[in-house]
Amino acid sequence: MFGRLYMQYMYKTEEGWKKEGNIGDCIQNIAVENLYKKAGISADELILVNRDELDKYCGEAVKLVIQGYFSRAYGVFSFPWAKNIHPVFLGFHLNSTNNSRRIFVKKGICNRLKQYEPIGCRDRNTRDFLISKGVDAYFSGCMTLTLDKRDVLPKNGRIFVVDLYSKALKKLPKEIKDKADFSITHIYHWNKDKEIGYDEAMEFENKAREILEIYKTQASMVITSRIHVAMPCIAMGIPVVFIAKNVNNERYDILQGIVQYTITEMLNMLIGSL
Repeated sequence: MFGRLYMQYMYKTEEGWKKEGNIGDCIQNIAVENLYKKAGISADELILVNRDELDKYCGEAVKLVIQGYFSRAYGVFSFPWAKNIHPVFLGFHLNSTNNSRRIFVKKGICNRLKQYEPIGCRDRNTRDFLISKGVDAYFSGCMTLTLDKRDVLPKNGRIFVVDLYSKALKKLPKEIKDKADFSITHIYHWNKDKEIGYDEAMEFENKAREILEIYKTQASMVITSRIHVAMPCIAMGIPVVFIAKNVNNERYDILQGIVQYTITEMLNMLIGSL
């Protein structure tokens, strides 16, 4: 059987269960589902495995694409993966926060990875880390970059400003602010006080599908500080301005060579389209 990840956040804070998620996580999983579809494997045939419980999986044997963001967030660390999972690492990112990489090595995961070489990494930073530990790894990019390019351009497309960090937002020209659409965010909130269940996880995914469809059918341009707004839009052929708060962030090197415009070019395009 084949499988893909899904997001059922299991994070608990001092204030209680964390009740928000990142739509970008879901978009990466939808991209994997889309690739399976191209290979003739429908979504209904896939086994869904919680990203944060790879170590607890006890279902039937599954070949699982392990991709996206992994770290030791809120004390949750899903490595090593369960014995019934046959991993295919493609678009894998291992963050350096919360001692994630040190624990990854301490648990012997690098040695276990060698059974599945070469390891496809979402970013060059993860690739270089694995290589430094003796693992054969390469830069595969993100699964969202495999999303289909849209066939039809919107007749009256909108400029979407999505989760742009505050200082950059203040610098946007008035001509853009007056015309842009600020209605989309990639932060999703659940209105409940207990642990997120499977139904809520699917609700989360459905919101991601809805947002992707809006980009595809309505966006003439997107301005954002989130890589998982930028990359799926780039894949769909939508012009993107990506404005990073910290250009040296280890996750951002994936954008090297795929952001098509300079800031000056993009601003000229933006103002000219208003």
